[in-house]
Amino acid sequence: MTLRRVFLTLTSLPICFAAAQGETTPSAWLDFFAFDSLRGTLARDHQPRAVFHEGTHRRTYFTYMDHEFDARVVAYDLDDKKWSEVVRVDDCRTRDGHNAPAILVAKDGTLHLFYGCHGHPVKYARSRRPEDITEWETGMEIGSHATYTYAIQRKNGDLLLFYRFGGAGRQSPLKVHASRDGGNTWDEGHVILDYGEGSWVKIRDTLYDEERDLVHLALWEGNMKYWNAFYAVYDPTKERVLALDGADLGSLADKEALLKHGSGVVRSNARADLDLFLCQGKPFFVLADPPAKRIFFAHWDKDRLSKTEIPQTLVKGLTQFELFAEDENHFHLYGLCNTEPATTFSGNDLLVWKSSDGGKTWNEPRVLVDRRTLQHGLTGLNLTENYPGAGPFVWTQEEWLERSENLPRVRGSILDDAAFRFNKRLYALDETYAFVRRDARVASQ
Repeated sequence: MTLRRVFLTLTSLPICFAAAQGETTPSAWLDFFAFDSLRGTLARDHQPRAVFHEGTHRRTYFTYMDHEFDARVVAYDLDDKKWSEVVRVDDCRTRDGHNAPAILVAKDGTLHLFYGCHGHPVKYARSRRPEDITEWETGMEIGSHATYTYAIQRKNGDLLLFYRFGGAGRQSPLKVHASRDGGNTWDEGHVILDYGEGSWVKIRDTLYDEERDLVHLALWEGNMKYWNAFYAVYDPTKERVLALDGADLGSLADKEALLKHGSGVVRSNARADLDLFLCQGKPFFVLADPPAKRIFFAHWDKDRLSKTEIPQTLVKGLTQFELFAEDENHFHLYGLCNTEPATTFSGNDLLVWKSSDGGKTWNEPRVLVDRRTLQHGLTGLNLTENYPGAGPFVWTQEEWLERSENLPRVRGSILDDAAFRFNKRLYALDETYAFVRRDARVASQ
């Protein structure tokens, strides 16, 4: 089935007016919020990349890694509708996209940045003042042999940092560290989940249920033969792992226990995928089995996982997806895929599917950003965490436009010959699907 293309007709989007009239509009006409970004910064196993916080200001804070492999932070003020200057925080240790930063904004507005680790100690930075990205405390480290950092703050103020302990291709479990003094000190950490010899953990998402003081974990199991997708819950008070059916798996869970208690939600000989969204403390899922070309919407219903298949015609070619819930009846599924007709542009279009009956049925997808209009495709789909309102803050980046040999060189980069790693600009759309614009002179500094 050919997906129906719908172009936005918002006055803030002249680029889409031109496309609707059949004109070709250069991508340079479309404003972006940052440039010189490395593709690795938007990998789905490096999260969160953007967090909304309401304190003295209502702002969304973004972090990314630039072509120089430095960690940068920029903020968007929702009331003033303005972007801050982009701030360089620190270098990311090595020339490696895995070292991308993840951000946490504490309740008091202090920003915490975790970065610079691909089998290294986690580099840790903290803003000197709440809601202020201009000055940072740097030079601190947490743990060892860390990759893919995720951090949350508990309702008692404690900070928790999760990561893969070890490297790909060998036994690499899930480890967690805690700080009870706002990041001044961190404990030695402990392993909470281990898939066993030859398998390693990759984190898809980590979400905090403040009401019950529980951490929900969406996880991959990687090995050389297949990928499994798992769901588990961590109770930080008791330091115990809970399965999908509520069973207590103890202080250290293994793969067999997860499978026995229904927490192996997708099993596949390719990269099975899942996304997790908490709505009023309840977990909702999108589950994908690529070889079978099937995708499901699911939620925990009493003692079982209730799944509804989303028709294949609606998700043809879906490569990445993120779930957003307005409430328990209204869901948005954002995805990157190619609509017809085919083009020579690499990358994808940005689409949204909606359900108003709790995920039982889904509307035909709406194209939000078309690669024909941009003259290039998009990659690296992300939703801003904790964003208020009836829709999320969606952000993505363009697929690479030039071969890497035409881009600024970084001496010693392990990615020098990996042309697909490099991209130019980051884009953001607000809950009305209008591009969040900035002055190009600021963006190019």
